[in-house]
Amino acid sequence: MAFAHSVFQIQGPLDGWAAPAMVGMETRRDPSYRYAGRTRPDRPHCIFQFTLAGGGCFRDGAGSHPLPAGTGFLCESNDPQTAYEYPAAGRGAWRFVYLVLTGEAAHLLTRSLVRRYGAIYQLPVDAPLIRRLAGLAGDRGTHEKLLPAAEGLRLAAELFATLADAAGAAARPAPESALVRRVRESVGHFADNNLRVGDVAAMAGVSREHLTRVFQRELGVTPARYLARQRMRLAGDWLRDTAWTVKEIAYRLGFPAPPHFVRVFRRVTGMTPRQFREAGVPPPLL
Repeated sequence: MAFAHSVFQIQGPLDGWAAPAMVGMETRRDPSYRYAGRTRPDRPHCIFQFTLAGGGCFRDGAGSHPLPAGTGFLCESNDPQTAYEYPAAGRGAWRFVYLVLTGEAAHLLTRSLVRRYGAIYQLPVDAPLIRRLAGLAGDRGTHEKLLPAAEGLRLAAELFATLADAAGAAARPAPESALVRRVRESVGHFADNNLRVGDVAAMAGVSREHLTRVFQRELGVTPARYLARQRMRLAGDWLRDTAWTVKEIAYRLGFPAPPHFVRVFRRVTGMTPRQFREAGVPPPLL
């Protein structure tokens, strides 16, 4: 077995946020290498593991999945339906890189991606994310790396954004319809006007029910969730680019009281407005 591990220490970690805990690169050659969510004794965490050469096997509720080069999996370590291993009939070395994440937001994002796209993801072996993980793992042995909170957030966000991008491109059956495109353009102009789903449907000239069906089919979200995301994306821009207080931003977005805005922002982004402003990086939207 050959391995290189880097353990991360996050400087000024944000409570509950997705934080990288370890990155590693290993080469395994025999069936004794096996992990099963049902029997893992360690603290729950999230794992992305990607094959660089050779092949392994991943199992979940959908069945058994081979892991040839260019294929990775995402899961929660304690998911009782999951297991991954060097195949009993395997030949040669299985070389892979992996990233371990902790924090409530990491678990929320992992569940959301797996629920929508499944656990298996295809990426080029030389994709920027994979090159970065291999570089962070180091050459050999175990290393410790101190990461500022913002850098940890960027690495976590890069992982989830890369996987969502790859899976979304593969799953997208066709370009969005004229209706969705028209609504998206309209909402972009009125994101700060506290639009409701009924308002958007009226602007598009369709019923609320029809709009909901089309959005769920083409974007995988309800119009209400889409509107909330757009408002929180605008809120994030204002938090980053202006000196407006949270109270001012809440009222500009049409919220009756700042605590309501804070609750919605945290539900959609996984962090509070203050945490976002301190980190200074765009959060992934849940």
